[in-house]
Amino acid sequence: MQKSLSCSALFLLALASVAQTNSPFVQFGEKHTVHSKILNEDRPYWIYLPPSYESNRDHAAQKYPVLYLLDGEWNFEWACEVAQFMGDTLEIPELIVVGIPNTNRARDLTPTPVTNSVSSGGGPVFERFLSEELAPEIDAKWRTAPYRILFGHSVGGVLAIDAFLRQTNGFQGYIAIDPSLWWDNGILIQRAQRFTPKTNSHDAVFIAAANWPHNFYGETNSNKHASDLFLSALNTNSFSSIRIGYQFLDSEDHGSSRLLGLYNGLRFIFEGYKPTNFYALDTPALLQDHFKTVSDRLGFQIPPPEGYVNKIGNSLLNPAHADKAIGCFKLNVTNYPAAASVYSHLAEAYLAKDEKQMAIQNYRKALELNPNMDSAKEALRKLR
Repeated sequence: MQKSLSCSALFLLALASVAQTNSPFVQFGEKHTVHSKILNEDRPYWIYLPPSYESNRDHAAQKYPVLYLLDGEWNFEWACEVAQFMGDTLEIPELIVVGIPNTNRARDLTPTPVTNSVSSGGGPVFERFLSEELAPEIDAKWRTAPYRILFGHSVGGVLAIDAFLRQTNGFQGYIAIDPSLWWDNGILIQRAQRFTPKTNSHDAVFIAAANWPHNFYGETNSNKHASDLFLSALNTNSFSSIRIGYQFLDSEDHGSSRLLGLYNGLRFIFEGYKPTNFYALDTPALLQDHFKTVSDRLGFQIPPPEGYVNKIGNSLLNPAHADKAIGCFKLNVTNYPAAASVYSHLAEAYLAKDEKQMAIQNYRKALELNPNMDSAKEALRKLR
């Protein structure tokens, strides 16, 4: 085990020297800095906002879960595109993504000190920085929902698992891709045997192991072996609310496992979010029931997304189904009362039912909220 620890750790830590974190810009998102009193240093972070965040600034009620990415210099750009794609296709809710690049990877991502890695063991302190300093900064500056996901790969996956086991309440979802759970003679495996979740916890943890035929020294797949032992130890207990997912990515190696691991991890965490039949939820009651089930599973309120409800309502914009369309758009008015667009869509539904006065009333409300909405101005001109 110690030989595996030594050669694997050297390989993983050597990768850190390849990435440069002092670039003046990132191509996807914006770069920011926060001073950490806990770490006694300035820490860069990168932020990505989903398309609806910028296009719907009047949506004061629309809030977004946050995905925190360790090893941000390697994972930020492609992970943002994965999150955007999955949000667009309604696999998951749209996410704010935060990338955290490294300054001292061996120190920050390892849970305990070991003799052959001098600066190791600062993981619990680094997780305090994430939970007590970085996350409050993100919550204060952007419209966040009370749900945070921590994504880590390799040694970063160890930090995610350690945070899950310690139940600090900093995060509610954990994705660990090919985690190095052999660290310190499998100390987290030992802790898993004694793990007890906090009362009413809705945490979800997803682990994916990659296919390592052998490493540089011909040793077997220590990451998968350790992950199997960890899950076996964790599953010796019975948890009523915590969800545990696992996948062996037999077609992926250590590096390539990140993309598919994130995709499948997010699908696991937000399991059931996407309706199996996109247009089956054609009434407010069905829409509310579906997203209430998802909300109860995750432990925070997720209203039906405005864009999804719009698609349902627009498919009903004809005299035969106008009442259903009106009901759908009224649901958006209830959930997003500060958004001009929801009143414009409701006005169109009233027009489909030939209720012109109600259409005029809602177009005026849309213009009250957004005086620059040209479509509402044109619609009112035609109705006069």
